[in-house]
Amino acid sequence: MSYNHLKKMEKIGFFVTLFLGIILHFSYGFSNKAMWSILFGSVNESIWEHVKIFAMPYLFWTVITYARMRLPFRHFVVSKILSLYVFIIISVSCLSLYTSIVGSISFVVEMIFISIAVAAAYMSSYKIIINFKNIDDFFVLSLFLLVLFLAMYICFSVAPPQIGLFRDAVTGHYGIR
Repeated sequence: MSYNHLKKMEKIGFFVTLFLGIILHFSYGFSNKAMWSILFGSVNESIWEHVKIFAMPYLFWTVITYARMRLPFRHFVVSKILSLYVFIIISVSCLSLYTSIVGSISFVVEMIFISIAVAAAYMSSYKIIINFKNIDDFFVLSLFLLVLFLAMYICFSVAPPQIGLFRDAVTGHYGIR
């Protein structure tokens, strides 16, 4: 395995994730509210919706990277799922803190925070893969965390809880607009 090739794949993944996430941000409106865009696009301007539109491209690139790199499966899955949660925690924390202080968030500021979170995810994934050789024991836990994320992803897109994380910053409503 070439760590330089892996580093290159992670760098490309950073840009692919941002690019696809931005496309998904606008897909709900541009697709005339098509069913596929409810699951993959941003149905409102809540923090959750902005996190989810970058999480799917991250997972998409994870599959591409595995297919290209053929790293040990369990090791790779654990590193990518832990890194997915790094992305979620950093993006939700930054966006929530900023909006609680300022009251709203611009697209530019949002993209700065999301870019930091995506970069942290790819960097942590790379570091875990090259530095932690005995993480295979966490494979079952990582599968549970993946299933948990996917369940939240689907449920919160259709019927979000009535808490700030899911509140549309523009309309004040929750869920599909």
